[in-house]
Amino acid sequence: MEKERKLKIGVIGCGAISVRRHLPEYAANENVEIAALYNRTRSKAEDMQKKYGGIVCGSVEEMVAMDLDAVSVCTANAMHAHDTILALQAGKHVLCEKPMDVTIEKCTAMVEEARKAGKLLMIAQNQRFSSAHKKAHDLIAEGQSERCCPLRPSSATPDRSDGPARKTRGSSGRTQPAWERWRIWVSTRQTLRTI
Repeated sequence: MEKERKLKIGVIGCGAISVRRHLPEYAANENVEIAALYNRTRSKAEDMQKKYGGIVCGSVEEMVAMDLDAVSVCTANAMHAHDTILALQAGKHVLCEKPMDVTIEKCTAMVEEARKAGKLLMIAQNQRFSSAHKKAHDLIAEGQSERCCPLRPSSATPDRSDGPARKTRGSSGRTQPAWERWRIWVSTRQTLRTI
């Protein structure tokens, strides 16, 4: 039986979100090969190459000219549209970090380019799957939309909401499901209270 070909992925931008999420999660997926890396500061891409492999590219244009299936765009917010559009025009699927970009015009251009290219464009709105956000959605669906429900993270980077219980910073070693690390703050006329 022939082994399935791995998806060849390029990662544009080797900053915090790439280091914490994109690269380790691609590396953990047996169906993915990290084939290319680019960062404006080349040494950052070279550091990630030592850990994950792949070719270090000198530019976004060089990367998107390669034989890749898709790219992750993990650059500065104002560069998202530029890098995404280059990748789409080169025939790559794109996973772009949030926010989509800094202007509605650039966001619209990204969507139009994806349609023109016939490629997938996904914005990494991963928090929509967190348990706290699901709870807020349920509260609104139950008719409690008269309350304002801004969500405030109680930790800098929550773990996956469906993952195992883990120690929480400041919890004195107490373990709890990841969803408990997020508090939903509800603004009422008199006070803020946690639900």
